[in-house]
Amino acid sequence: MKSQKQICRMVSVTVISGGMLLCGAFALGAEVKPASDDADGKAVKPAQTFSADSVPIPNSSFESPLNENKPLSSDNWGQYFNRSENGKILREKGKNPDGNYCIVVQGAGDYNGVIYGKKLFVGKKYRMTVQYRTEQVTGRAEISAKSKFDGKWIERTATLVPSKEWKEGVLEFVVPGATGPEEEQDMIFQLSARGQAEGESVRFDAVAMKVIPNVEEPAKTEPAQKAEK
Repeated sequence: MKSQKQICRMVSVTVISGGMLLCGAFALGAEVKPASDDADGKAVKPAQTFSADSVPIPNSSFESPLNENKPLSSDNWGQYFNRSENGKILREKGKNPDGNYCIVVQGAGDYNGVIYGKKLFVGKKYRMTVQYRTEQVTGRAEISAKSKFDGKWIERTATLVPSKEWKEGVLEFVVPGATGPEEEQDMIFQLSARGQAEGESVRFDAVAMKVIPNVEEPAKTEPAQKAEK
């Protein structure tokens, strides 16, 4: 197991927005429970279905273990801890919104959670949703999407309303960039527990994303037809 210092050198990401440090180094070491731990041998409930405008997200319901050696990647969710005390991210089996498992972000910390990277089309608008429930007093749950454009980090964050019952959280964002819609931009997505105290936790499940209409896009018009003489 690498030390936290070694890992931070490998995958450190600093995000500055309005003079505030939003994200520090991503570290490994949280506990995960492998999907093969189903002792009863029952089949895993089917994962969510997708429509034509859906954007595929791997391990979207956390039925499989999280990445242990690639905190930020496009093939699975990884784990990160920023100024954390006893931080843990676990997979919990139970009656969850989608599939048999959800993830639980535990422990005190400034900014702990899971992270995922994906290329999306510049100028397109997306809606990201997640099921969540909280057991927090001082902390808060967040969804965020961020990308580096023109030398600066641009972030959109949704702070989720505290809820002891499963509830849907929503984040809408437009992918930044100066080129046309056929170009792609690297995006970073995080599901986080922010400012959480010891003994508090957040659960996340059933992550989904889809393309939605962007009112900022110019309307497409048909060329005017010449009047018949």
